[in-house]
Amino acid sequence: MNIKQIQSFVAVADTKSFSEAAQSMYISVSQISKMIKGLEDELGQVLFERKKSGVLLTREGAKLYNIANKVLRDIDEFELIKERNGKESLVILGLPDVYLDDIFLNHIKQKKENDYFYNLSNRSIDNVCQALHVRKADMGFAYVEERRKTAINMRLSEYALDFTPIAKTRKYMFVNSKHRLASLRRVEISDVEKTDQVKINGTDFLKAEYIKNSYGNMFSRPNVKMLTYSLHTAMNIVKNTDMIYIGCDIFNELSEVEKVTRVPFAEGYTDVEFGYIKRHTVDLSYMAKEFLSCVKNRIDG
Repeated sequence: MNIKQIQSFVAVADTKSFSEAAQSMYISVSQISKMIKGLEDELGQVLFERKKSGVLLTREGAKLYNIANKVLRDIDEFELIKERNGKESLVILGLPDVYLDDIFLNHIKQKKENDYFYNLSNRSIDNVCQALHVRKADMGFAYVEERRKTAINMRLSEYALDFTPIAKTRKYMFVNSKHRLASLRRVEISDVEKTDQVKINGTDFLKAEYIKNSYGNMFSRPNVKMLTYSLHTAMNIVKNTDMIYIGCDIFNELSEVEKVTRVPFAEGYTDVEFGYIKRHTVDLSYMAKEFLSCVKNRIDG
């Protein structure tokens, strides 16, 4: 038994898929299948039920899952201590559509201390969940539509994570100043139904909604013409084309920074919460609480 086998086992259990687990670990499906088979042979136990709809942990697998996670968390903690030379740390993750850069940089400047390790990065929701699950980050920030909150909380619970709302926000349409919709005071869904959109990839909590096309996100179908992994890239596309971007701006400064026009959606399309994701039953560190206070002050201010 080796660490790679344990990592593969946890990845398959979390994603319920050999192919998704292989993708997250940057290895082939055959490699991950071989490692799981080797682990099962070594333990003399079947760890997964293989079904057409995916894979599920057996009773023996569920017992091993808790042990495997503890092993990986201990290893991760050891690696973090080694990487950061014993410094206390604050690692913040934001979905690609959450603009935290300015708040984070100001927070670091105010601290003026060299004995801390700081890092802010933007990742897809799946990567945020995985990093928080194995204790590689302190907290993540996201926008959550109210109508999907129950389903999202169920998804997060699979990673032993919680979403805590901070404030209500709304959807906006971002366009360049010369766009035909830029003069609107309020946007209706009918205004954007036939308008080409740019969308930020990696922000969707429930990929199955888009794959199955069952009910999906009314702001993202069917006219998405371009996908990007960066909010700044999305804004640049908006500034230089006739495409629009639909998203949130909780800090009320994105349009000013990026110099695009922001138009709010009409009431009834705007039930969105902004909040943070953290590990279930694990309190935030004092450094994370300090940063959370800065975020709340910016929203209130």
